[in-house]
Amino acid sequence: MEKARLQGLVDISTVDYPGKVSCVVFFQGCNLRCPYCQNPSGISPYGGEEATLDDIKKRLDEAFTLADAVHFSGGEPALQWKAVAHLADYAHKSGKLAGISTNGTIPPAISRLAEKLDFIAVDVKAPPTIPDVLGRTVGLPSRGEEIAEKLLKTLEILQSHSRKTEARTTVVPGLNDKPEHIVAVAESLGKIRSIRLNQFRNTTTLDPKLREVQPPSREKLLKLAKMLASKYPDLKVKIWTIEAGEEEVTP
Repeated sequence: MEKARLQGLVDISTVDYPGKVSCVVFFQGCNLRCPYCQNPSGISPYGGEEATLDDIKKRLDEAFTLADAVHFSGGEPALQWKAVAHLADYAHKSGKLAGISTNGTIPPAISRLAEKLDFIAVDVKAPPTIPDVLGRTVGLPSRGEEIAEKLLKTLEILQSHSRKTEARTTVVPGLNDKPEHIVAVAESLGKIRSIRLNQFRNTTTLDPKLREVQPPSREKLLKLAKMLASKYPDLKVKIWTIEAGEEEVTP
């Protein structure tokens, strides 16, 4: 019987899949070590618990009485892409939508999954065109070039699925928060014309030092977002903050 390793499952969420109520499946295990990670317990591939796909589908059936979609998150769900593909097919058979949040560093998996998904949130954690910044931001400074190459390949793949793809960047003071970093992220997106700047939160982080770093203010994110909206009129720009949730930003 096919199984997946999960960190958990949330029956109802209004923040993961845009405009839809979704059930969120959190897959265990991640291939990055972002120092600002808000979900460090989900990193180890040996954590969490195994569940059969049949058991997960039973939970989805319960959630689908209220939810319009299932959203796959983590950890990094693309590490378990076969389970994601199976569950996405099941969601569609149930008349529901399927989405994913991915770090974009496993392009072969994304290539296999993209056709099966109705929404793709790709975390462009720092500009792939500046590998040293990207390497530090994902906690693997010696592998910046490698990570950048994989992320660029994923972004290339997603050009064919640009209408259902949104880039997301968590803005972390001291790592990736310079205006030139945010512009370089936008420059890497190609036909992907939606981006959301997320507010770093310091309540739980992989690196304890970052718990002393103050999150960027809503005003700072608005300033960065307005800069992008002015520079790229065809780019849909949003921010997410703990104070106000998701907001679309215009010049």
